Amino acid sequence: MYGVDYLADMLAKNANAIPPEVRAAVREQLVALLEGPAFSELDWHRARIVRLLSSDEYLDVRALMKVVQTEGAASTALPRLAALEGLHGRLDRTDAQTVRDLFDVLDPWSKRRIIPLVAAGLPRDEARAWLRGIRHGIADDLLLSVH
Repeated sequence: MYGVDYLADMLAKNANAIPPEVRAAVREQLVALLEGPAFSELDWHRARIVRLLSSDEYLDVRALMKVVQTEGAASTALPRLAALEGLHGRLDRTDAQTVRDLFDVLDPWSKRRIIPLVAAGLPRDEARAWLRGIRHGIADDLLLSVH
């Protein structure tokens, strides 16, 4: 398990030398590791896999969305935060709405990541209306600013 960091670094740095069909197979294996029981309590390793799945060469939006939706309260927010960061600029309207709907139940750090993510994924008018709607709930957060 301690080889996860080395493996992820090697895959990221050598992605251009790895044939696309091999990268696809690796991506499937990474998603299986992420969803399986072996790494369920190892948040640092889960976050490292999520970061790799966020890269252009190994991108898997569905796996990242699943991490955002299913990370439980028993774990740290690290994998979810990494997934939210990786999804920035890559969401269609439906996925942005799904993430938006999670806003009220997530921790403050996740909320801070969700705001620009959803604002970029929704049409301008819809994003503005949502931002106006959440402004009252985040007014006491010094790290957030919604204009």
